[in-house]
Amino acid sequence: MHASSENQARVAFERLKVKMGQDAQHSVYWLEKNLDSLLVHYRFDKRVWRTVRTPNPIACVNKARKGRVKSMETLGERTLETLIAFTAM
Repeated sequence: MHASSENQARVAFERLKVKMGQDAQHSVYWLEKNLDSLLVHYRFDKRVWRTVRTPNPIACVNKARKGRVKSMETLGERTLETLIAFTAM
């Protein structure tokens, strides 16, 4: 489930809550209790959602780095480090 706004995500959660009913009562309870924290990324610019949503921003940067290293092997190590640092910001 991917919503394009916080309001859409909240509506989708309410639908999920009704659909799950008593089958997943405990899980729904914890999702609802933490819903504000789970949806906080919607308050940021969409370009940074992936970074904000990850529990470990460093892991997110490393994942991006791994994907770029192969395509940028011809760049010098210093240039690549600078590019990755800029991307992380």
